Amino acid sequence: MQKISARKAVFVFDLDDTLFSEREYERSGIVYVFKHFQEKGIGLVQGFDVETLLENRKGWIDAFIQACTHAGTTSSEELLALYRGHVPDIQLYPDAKILLDYLKGTEAKIAVITDGRSLSQRQKIKALSLDRYADEVYISEEVGFEKPHPYSYESIAVKNPGCHFIFIGDNPKKDFVTPNRMGWQTIGLRDRGHNVHRQEFKVLEEDFQPQKWVQKLDELIAEITD
Repeated sequence: MQKISARKAVFVFDLDDTLFSEREYERSGIVYVFKHFQEKGIGLVQGFDVETLLENRKGWIDAFIQACTHAGTTSSEELLALYRGHVPDIQLYPDAKILLDYLKGTEAKIAVITDGRSLSQRQKIKALSLDRYADEVYISEEVGFEKPHPYSYESIAVKNPGCHFIFIGDNPKKDFVTPNRMGWQTIGLRDRGHNVHRQEFKVLEEDFQPQKWVQKLDELIAEITD
């Protein structure tokens, strides 16, 4: 991979499972809602706990509703509103923080492109203190387009003419194809063993794959020059 000059570089990051663990977000939300109902004096169905729900991610909403609604005092809408609106107990991956702190000490710019609801993604950004790092943030619900639609990528390119762009993400299904076709550098972060979305390597089109894979984000510091 070519060396990256920080002076005219824009580092564009995916959010979930790239800068932090999405599983920890789910755990935080489940714990928050459990505590909310416990404080209201609503017990839980025996046998349901945080780990049980996390192990059955596809069915956790139904299981969660069953665990919290047997007293007849809530609804799925109320439950999901609590979950999506809570300020999560999450942290940046240590290597992500190292890289972001390093970039903040250079002339490089930092941007985030993330899919999801505005409320939940903004709460994640708040909890991670990403506003300290990111010059631009694009959330799919706010801009009206999900990855791999080019809108957010092109918006960053237009605002930063003459720059070199590096996109860093984890999901080959949607993260890399657009920046690859735009001539950006693309870097994939390997699954740490708990990613919410499995990494699919049997993608037909080569441009869906990143140009380089790394195990940890701070590996990239060796590729960056002043």
